Amino acid sequence: MAKNKNRLALAVYSCPEQPGTFNYALIECPKNISEFQQGSPMKKWQIRNFNMQQTYPGYAPPPPAWGFEAYPSVYIQQEANLLVLVVIGKVQRFSQELEQTMREVQIPPPQQQGYSNQQYGYQQQQQNPNFNSITWTESAVQSLHQRGMATDVPPWFDVDSKARQFVNEESAKGRWNGGFAHQGRVSGVPVLDLVDGGKKDQRLVTKDDGITCGCGVLDRMLF
Repeated sequence: MAKNKNRLALAVYSCPEQPGTFNYALIECPKNISEFQQGSPMKKWQIRNFNMQQTYPGYAPPPPAWGFEAYPSVYIQQEANLLVLVVIGKVQRFSQELEQTMREVQIPPPQQQGYSNQQYGYQQQQQNPNFNSITWTESAVQSLHQRGMATDVPPWFDVDSKARQFVNEESAKGRWNGGFAHQGRVSGVPVLDLVDGGKKDQRLVTKDDGITCGCGVLDRMLF
């Protein structure tokens, strides 16, 4: 690997279908923030509930159907609903190895993904009723760290709590209220770097802030 190793970043997205909740994903990004500004493509990994779009007013939501997704080329400037990036580690292996490790992170089958078995007629006992994109991301980060594929990774509690705090701080500034740029402030995706210095980074990934956070307090996470 090159001396200036790529970074592993936590991406926090708003969830328009459920205001006040958030999605987590992992992104491999360059160390140099200028490459963000130049529109360099990044690699992204996440899980997604494929039944989320099938919820209808007045009807019980369908059982979650989580699946792994790998995007070999995404552009931060075009990522819908992306709120912040939090750099959490140094990448020590090739992207293919990272992806294979993440694919091995267990995703419970639909009948174990956190809904009422009685309601949907399943008899199998729930084994992981709290499974969502945050718990999956936590497991993925821990697996990458344990295998030496990502180093300098803070404890997950610190990553999670600092990401929540960062979104709350940016929300309090009015970043996603539609008038942030008109107040003479620089718009963009805020980046918090927990690897190089551990302090809040004022660097921004330029993009159009056409999203609404709906954050409130970030103590109610994902689904």
